[in-house]
Amino acid sequence: MGRNIVVTGGATGIGRAIAQIFAAEGDTVVITGRRPEPLHATATELGVTAQVCDATDPAQIEALIDVLPHEIHVLVNNAGGNTDFDQPAPTDLRGLAAAWRTNLDANLISAV
Repeated sequence: MGRNIVVTGGATGIGRAIAQIFAAEGDTVVITGRRPEPLHATATELGVTAQVCDATDPAQIEALIDVLPHEIHVLVNNAGGNTDFDQPAPTDLRGLAAAWRTNLDANLISAV
């Protein structure tokens, strides 16, 4: 009997690779992510379930709980990344603080 696996940030990169390995081993895999298009494309390709969810938003996490399996055997907190790549560099301290907070939310708060 396979396990129930949840991989946050599972649409691309490392999260996708992790989900692919678990799926290949016969586990039931749910991948989450903020961007519906790559999330659903990956889910279709890997034969797993996709749930759109921004892991930094408590309301979206609460809604996610209602659609996940009752028992989760493995949780991979993979969501995150550098949120600054497509943003202009901050020009003042307020902008710098906001950029740091956004990255903190994406990489730490999402796991909490």
